[in-house]
Amino acid sequence: MFSKKAFAAATLAGVLVLPLAACGSPQENAAEERAENASESSSSVFESASSSASENIDFAGRATVAGVFEIESSKLAIERTKKADLKAFAQKMVTDHTKAATELKAAITAAGLTPPAEGLDSEHQDMLNDLKNASAEDFDAKYIDAQQKAHDKTIDLFEKEAKDGQAGPVKDFAAKTLPTLKMHKADIEKLDEKY
Repeated sequence: MFSKKAFAAATLAGVLVLPLAACGSPQENAAEERAENASESSSSVFESASSSASENIDFAGRATVAGVFEIESSKLAIERTKKADLKAFAQKMVTDHTKAATELKAAITAAGLTPPAEGLDSEHQDMLNDLKNASAEDFDAKYIDAQQKAHDKTIDLFEKEAKDGQAGPVKDFAAKTLPTLKMHKADIEKLDEKY
């Protein structure tokens, strides 16, 4: 039989030894800590890459919609306007935005993403419908107004991507295309002053 003192000593030893055994050796602890850090690091890299891919997809989708609107509204202007300089501007929009759409698809593909489906969101579809339903007298003014609004939004979108986007082909595309968009805006402002 253990004496009370021996029992107390054994219990105390067990209380002190068990936590140390559960902790493992310093080498085991360091290895576990490295594994946890590596797991957290790879997780944050994945989340960062996933976030960047999501941002690229968001930009690509919005830029695609903007481009489709420019092309479709400008094709309509080529058919409907009687003003030669407005018709020439509209033709430039079709040419430049068709080229930009091709370059955007290439940038998205180079970034390892799937290009978004081409089409209009409800906001741009409403703008296009408004142009389609405009009277002959109102069409030119509505087209100019739509182009100003569209280019303001598109320039903001491209500036943000060129400044804050993830380094790579999509950001490069935004930076490369931005001067052309700003030139379009300046051109449409001149037409607005004229008409």
